[in-house]
Amino acid sequence: MAKGRIGVLDHDENWVLEPTFDGMLTTLEGPVPIKRGKLWGLLDREGSVVIDPAFDEIGAFTGPLAPARKNKNWGYIDAFGSWAIEPTFEAARSFRDERAGVKKDGKWGFIDTGGAFVIEPKHDGVTVFSDGRAGFNVGGTDFNGLLTIGGKWGIVDVEGDVIVKPTFDTFVGYSNGLCAVQKAGKTQVLDVGGKAVWKPKAGIFVGPFREGRAWAWDGTTVAQLRGVVSDAFEWLTEPEFSDSGVFSEGLCAANVGGERSEGDLVGGLWGFVDQDGAVAIEPAFDMADGFFAGVAAVKKKGRWGLVGKDGVVVVPLAYSEIGALSESLVLARA
Repeated sequence: MAKGRIGVLDHDENWVLEPTFDGMLTTLEGPVPIKRGKLWGLLDREGSVVIDPAFDEIGAFTGPLAPARKNKNWGYIDAFGSWAIEPTFEAARSFRDERAGVKKDGKWGFIDTGGAFVIEPKHDGVTVFSDGRAGFNVGGTDFNGLLTIGGKWGIVDVEGDVIVKPTFDTFVGYSNGLCAVQKAGKTQVLDVGGKAVWKPKAGIFVGPFREGRAWAWDGTTVAQLRGVVSDAFEWLTEPEFSDSGVFSEGLCAANVGGERSEGDLVGGLWGFVDQDGAVAIEPAFDMADGFFAGVAAVKKKGRWGLVGKDGVVVVPLAYSEIGALSESLVLARA
């Protein structure tokens, strides 16, 4: 067994696929990008290699296609590794709502699944679509197709019609029909029509809504303690957690006892809360990810394993990297 390499394990820690890979991109649907050397291929959810590593990069499948790069250009491949949209773009985002953001000649636009532009490349940044809406940026600076800093954000629908003109300082994307934005230091939560349906008091930040829940915190305080908010904009808990993930499968990772140092969280322990904000799994871990396929990755003393929703360890904390592949299989670094 190659130490430091990635393979596929079952929950009894038997290697279904021997560890021969160097990197992985844990995703929630479709084939999983896996890396050997400098090249990427694809693994199916049964733990079989479906495409040998041959691409310089592969993004996440969100539907039948995934962004992929050969040399300097990005296009889109199907689950068999064939080019569905030829690599002609400088950068590419995943498809959602049958639309994907792509960068061409230094500007961002959106294409459909046939590769035709629905929104011409004229923006300085874009987000992925969700709930039929995406953000577009005017005046910002794009960094390697991954991040847009500065400028103003507006909202567009799948037909290219502008829902809200670029007036916001931040845009994190829609989920559950809601989106939190910042404007002049104040938070607003918008519905899909772009109407502000909640304006919390000044200084309050609101994270993305998942499963009808979001985390909110006072950004003017040093501790920035977080509480759970419902999609009816009711505080379900007092701000008492130091940090959090996002809700998935009814639970969410949350940190207790950590402290902020130059904006980063230091220390504390991670556990999980339910949708009422009540502790479901006691804080006992150094790090924790979200639930997928009934398990969540947790870390303690530098080693990762998996726990179930009852907090019982499913795969021992013995690996330097781990992620669920299906209900019975995991990707793990030996």
